[in-house]
Amino acid sequence: MGGDTLIAMTLFIGLFGSPVAMLYIYLKFRSKKLKIIEKMLDANREVTPEMLAVLNQPNSSTPGSDIRMAVFYLTIGVAIFLMLMFEVFGNPARLSLLSLLPLSIGISYLIASRLKES
Repeated sequence: MGGDTLIAMTLFIGLFGSPVAMLYIYLKFRSKKLKIIEKMLDANREVTPEMLAVLNQPNSSTPGSDIRMAVFYLTIGVAIFLMLMFEVFGNPARLSLLSLLPLSIGISYLIASRLKES
């Protein structure tokens, strides 16, 4: 398998796989919310607008969410750096600077998680 084929496959998967994955994740979380509402209705509880507002809020206060995001971005940054250092795209010296963006985002998430703990 040549380099052109690999690039074409990666582009195809990225262009068509990403929207499908995002749609799946959206529908999965939406079905979780609907199951919670269904359980409340089965238990003869009233579903108030305040409860619906709480269900629709993003859950950014989950314990460890900053550390998970930090590990995610650090992993992406290291992967980009290693990929470029193994000369996947040609000139690795200049392109390896691209890995600084996810690395710095990951480091900032680590700092934010440490500040939340203290």
